[in-house]
Amino acid sequence: DNTPAFAAKMSGTQTINHQTSTKVAFDTEILDTNAAFDSSTNYRFVVPANEGGSYFLSASCDLSETVDHDNFHIKIYVNGSQVALHQVGNFEYHNSVAITGIYALDAADYVEIFINHDKGSDATIPANSVGNTVRFQGFKLLGT
Repeated sequence: DNTPAFAAKMSGTQTINHQTSTKVAFDTEILDTNAAFDSSTNYRFVVPANEGGSYFLSASCDLSETVDHDNFHIKIYVNGSQVALHQVGNFEYHNSVAITGIYALDAADYVEIFINHDKGSDATIPANSVGNTVRFQGFKLLGT
C-alpha cells in the first residue's frame, strides 16, 4: 500500500503578512495512516521510523483576492530548508497556487508548507469551503 499517507486542511482563516514567509496552519487531519502529521503545534508531516523512501507531496492554497498585480508563492520545506517553490504572478485574477513533486525523504525528516505574497498589505487564507482548496497531502510511493 501507499502508506504512510496523510491529508490535512485548515479549519479557519489565517492572516499572512506582506512579504513574510509564513507556515500554513493545516490544523485538521483528513487522513493520517501512521499518526505522522502534527495538526496541533507544528503543522507538519514527519516521516515515521523505518519509512524513508520516495514521497509524492502536494499542497494548494488560496489567498483573499487583491487589487494589486503582485506575486503569490507556495513553498515546500524539508527539515527547515526550502526545497521547492511555485509562484503565481498577477494574482488579482489567480488567487490560488499549488505545488506537487516527488521527494526522497528519510525517517524523521519533516515537511512543511509556507506561503508569501507581495500584496502590499496583509492577506487572508480563507476557511475551507466549496470552491477553495487549502490542502496538504502526501503518500509514500510503492517500492521505495
